[in-house]
Amino acid sequence: MFLREAFGERTAFVYGWMSLLVMDPGLTAALAVGLAQYVLALLGGPASLVPVVAIVSIILLSIVSILGVENSARVMRWTAAAKLGVVVVLVAAVLVRSGAAPTTASAAAAALPSFQVLGGALMGAFFAFGGWWDLGKMSEEIVDPKRTLPVALVGGIVVVTVVYAGLSVAFLRVRGGAAPANNTGEIKAMLRGELKQLDAELAGAQKRATDLATKRHLDDARQQISHILKPAAAASAGEAADEEGIRIRY
Repeated sequence: MFLREAFGERTAFVYGWMSLLVMDPGLTAALAVGLAQYVLALLGGPASLVPVVAIVSIILLSIVSILGVENSARVMRWTAAAKLGVVVVLVAAVLVRSGAAPTTASAAAAALPSFQVLGGALMGAFFAFGGWWDLGKMSEEIVDPKRTLPVALVGGIVVVTVVYAGLSVAFLRVRGGAAPANNTGEIKAMLRGELKQLDAELAGAQKRATDLATKRHLDDARQQISHILKPAAAASAGEAADEEGIRIRY
């Protein structure tokens, strides 16, 4: 409606189909994957179940939406209240129990994020903004949009800003004012864990593979992971393989 009034029916037509076929399905999939990752992390489930949990969550929420706007609004109210409650408890617990000293000027300067870190943080803010921007499309579903929508839009900005600021303060207080932007040890440990999990999945796929070409490709991938995890051992193994090849040729 807004695009039609501002730029004409052609622009509104293209945007409507783009939203239906590209943007909204993509956002739905991204949010469902994020929800599945959180659920599996909370329950201790394997990462291989992320697609299944994501698809199930989309189906369940679609059923709730089909049952009516009131049901969707009820679910949204309870889930939003639960999320905000958890955030409030977390921030309050950190502020009450944390013994970290106040952030000094030098610590604050050291905690300034890099461009990459800031870009990653803005992804979360983008999804929050997406919910705020989609709220304007619900004007036809609201009894008194001129009174309700401005309050909801401004109130949403205030609530999201307070939540993000509170979490940032709690995080910096736990860290003593220092951001872990340059903590390569934690990053390396996390990446090594991901590579080990990938290697285990490749090993399982290699056992299930029936053709020789697939097995060789999977073996090559596992060798590349081994080069990363154990470079010294991989180098010595490569030299031994080269020597064996030379003996075979000559």
